[in-house]
Formats: sequence, structure tokens, C-alpha cells
Amino acid sequence: MIFMKVLEIKPTGMAEAKKIMLSREKKKELSYEQKLALDHLNKFSKISDSDAKKFLEELSQVLRMSDETMVKILDLTPKTPDELRMIFAREKFSLKDKEIKKILETVKKYCK
Repeated sequence: MIFMKVLEIKPTGMAEAKKIMLSREKKKELSYEQKLALDHLNKFSKISDSDAKKFLEELSQVLRMSDETMVKILDLTPKTPDELRMIFAREKFSLKDKEIKKILETVKKYCK
């Protein structure tokens, strides 16, 4: 039996997950579940890994939010204020109209 030690836990967007899976695919054959995951990532990842990093960096300048929330915005790419509010529904604060506008502009800029 092989044991692994978890060194770090961090939210990962679909673009980064796709990059990781593609690099693993080059090294060895993927398991059935990994192939399904990669297929899903190929179909639904809407942004490249390099653009995703820029997106998250720019998004962090708009509003202080958790990494989990930023990754959700990246993966779901909300197009309307209501879609964005649903992502923030679990937060203890509500977004101002100015913040909503900036976030949606950032989404539109990177996720065409």
C-alpha cells in the first residue's frame, strides 16, 4: 500500500487542473476516472492556464475575497449580476453595484 503525505491544500481552477492532468497523461497512462476528468476539463474549461493566472491576479485587486470564491468565479464565468450574487450567497457581506460591475468586466475581458 502506498501512502501520500498532503503538503498543501489549495483551490484549483479547471484551467490549472487541465494543465496538471495533461502533464500526467504525458508521463503515464491515466486511470479511467482520470480520463473522464480530463475529458470534462477539455469540454468545460473556458480559459487557458496563463490567462487564468492573470484573471485571478486582476480579480484579487477588485475585491478582497477567498481563493475559493475567486476560483468559482473563474470556473463558472458569471455573465449577469444575479449569477455573480449566487456565488457570493454564502459570504457574510453583499456586493456593491460598483464591485459587481468590475468583477463582470474582468470576467468578460478574459472569458470570451
